[in-house]
Amino acid sequence: VNSMALTFVLEVDEMVFHRFTSDLTKHIMNNIQDLPNFDTTREETETDQQALDRFKVEELGSGRWAKLKQCIPWRFLMV
Repeated sequence: VNSMALTFVLEVDEMVFHRFTSDLTKHIMNNIQDLPNFDTTREETETDQQALDRFKVEELGSGRWAKLKQCIPWRFLMV
């Protein structure tokens, strides 16, 4: 019984897709190309210290105050 329920759960999205989409949408979805994955060789080969240094430069670099200012609701603080 559980295998039947699992099969239903895994197949329900495809059943809905085939029932409610047009032929044009099915054609587009069948011919869509995958996007290439991003390259992680740099992250896999760097040491922990290099990763920390890269994080400090890219995430906490000189623009960190600008990023923080975007997160603060200035109109709310002025009230």
